[in-house]
Amino acid sequence: MKVKQNTQKTDGLHFILSVPLIYQAIQFIFKHEQTERRFSDFIGEKRNKRILDIGCGIGFDSQKYSDAFSYTGLDLSQKYIDHARQFYGDYGSFYCCSVDEMSNLNLQKFDIVLLKGVLHHLADEQINNMVKTLRNHVTQGAIFVAVDPTFYSGQNFIAKWLISNDRGKNVKNKLESAHFLKSLFADFQSTHTKQFIPPYDRLIVRGIFKI
Repeated sequence: MKVKQNTQKTDGLHFILSVPLIYQAIQFIFKHEQTERRFSDFIGEKRNKRILDIGCGIGFDSQKYSDAFSYTGLDLSQKYIDHARQFYGDYGSFYCCSVDEMSNLNLQKFDIVLLKGVLHHLADEQINNMVKTLRNHVTQGAIFVAVDPTFYSGQNFIAKWLISNDRGKNVKNKLESAHFLKSLFADFQSTHTKQFIPPYDRLIVRGIFKI
C-alpha cells in the first residue's frame, strides 16, 4: 500500500528528515545493537534468499545482505532512492514505488520481506491490504520481519515523548500491535527491545505469509 500523506508528519522538524544525510545521522544516533541482533535472528538464513526491503530509506542496510541471492529496496522518497542507487547500487536494486506498484517491475518472488520503521506509518486497513498484496509476490513459506517503535504500560517518559514525536502517526501499544499482526501471519513471534541512550522502545515481529 502507498503511505498516504496524512499518516506521516511532514511539518516542522519532521521535514528535514527528507534530506538523506540528515536521515542517516538520525538513524545512527538511534542505532541499537540489541535490536539489530534480534532483527537479524528473526530473519535467519539469508544465503540464496531473495530479499525485499520495504521502506529501505537511503539503502544503507543493503550492505548487510550481500550474501543473499538478491536484494531489492522500495521507498516512496525519490531522494532516498537516488541516494541508495548512487552509494549502494552494487548491493542491490532500488525502486521508488509502493507495494501496489510492484507488479509493474516484473520482479521474481521473494523469500524474505523486511520492514524497518514502516508499519507505524500505516493504519490497520493499509497494513492488511499491503499484506494481501505481498502474498502475490512471495514464495511458499516466505517470512515477514518488521520492527517499529512501540508504547507500553510503565514506559520511560522520555522514550514515550520521543516516540510520540515520530513521523509516523500510527504507533501502537505493543500488545495491541502484536495481537493485530498475529491475525495476518502463521507462526507469529514478537519481542520487545529497550534502548537506554537515547531511551526508545521497539517491537520486532516475525511471521510466515499465509498463501
